[in-house]
Amino acid sequence: MSNTIDFNQLGIVEPNQKIKHLVSLGSNVALDPNQKILRYYRSGNELYRQAKVYLSEGDYSNAYILFMRFLTLFVEKIVKHPQIKEVPADVKKGNKAKLAEILPITENLKKQLLAQYEREYEQYLIDQENEMKRALEEAKRQEIEEAKNRNDNRNNKPNPSYIQPPFVPSAPNLADLDQIVYPNEFPYADPPKSSGLLPGTRPTFDRSAKPSLSFIEGGLRTVKIPDDTMRKFLEVARPNTLKNVETCGILAGQLKQHQLLVTHVILPKQCGTSDSCNTMNEEEIFDIQDQLNLITLGWIHTHPSQTAFLSSVDLHTQAGYQIMMPE
Repeated sequence: MSNTIDFNQLGIVEPNQKIKHLVSLGSNVALDPNQKILRYYRSGNELYRQAKVYLSEGDYSNAYILFMRFLTLFVEKIVKHPQIKEVPADVKKGNKAKLAEILPITENLKKQLLAQYEREYEQYLIDQENEMKRALEEAKRQEIEEAKNRNDNRNNKPNPSYIQPPFVPSAPNLADLDQIVYPNEFPYADPPKSSGLLPGTRPTFDRSAKPSLSFIEGGLRTVKIPDDTMRKFLEVARPNTLKNVETCGILAGQLKQHQLLVTHVILPKQCGTSDSCNTMNEEEIFDIQDQLNLITLGWIHTHPSQTAFLSSVDLHTQAGYQIMMPE
């Protein structure tokens, strides 16, 4: 049985329980031994970059969760990967430096969040107590009002000796009956059709429904893609398409206010056929992303002579992209 807390239903909960839930979210990292280990290191770099964005925006809970995922991946999980001995020394060195930086930040965030949750919980208890007092006062006021109304009713009770004569309806004037207009004499034979809306009204919308703003709420983050992305990509890919050769690109962008924004399509060096496309020199892609501070948000490729579908190779590629980012 899962011990996960549904904060949407509980609202305010005990501070240590909320911290425990954050730790649980941050520890939710799965390691697939069939994926190349360097992809995990690359995903780790993007986790680090996203966490720093949340930190700069003051979104400490989301920053804490992503820092915890980084620590979980590279302190507990990565050592179990069968390719662990094949990781280049410079990659290990860079990762070790990030671990040394992240550890104190994460611990400090935990203290800050606990203090914040304690303040919120204390205020919640105060509000609950005040609400209970108001409810008791309102109940007492209503009781007094009802007692007063009962006394007033007794004082205003009518004299029982007075009897009101019964009402006797008078017969209708037969001369007036011919002036009655019956339904089949209305100007129209069929009832008017409804427009679906009441006159002078507009349809209403529930504007309180908002997308997820935190990993605590669950769900996926919103991904925004410019409307002309596909058109521009197809224009660039057109020479290959005319030759019946696939073209692929990397969707990259930035994280802002818990939303993922696609800002660039990177066209790497590649070789393709009518039904395949392979990138070359992936290090160059990473260098560009590091220079422009971009994170990988997806990929795009053409099918010059096939319908739109995901082949088994595509599914494997997609799984690699979704290792640490389900969006």
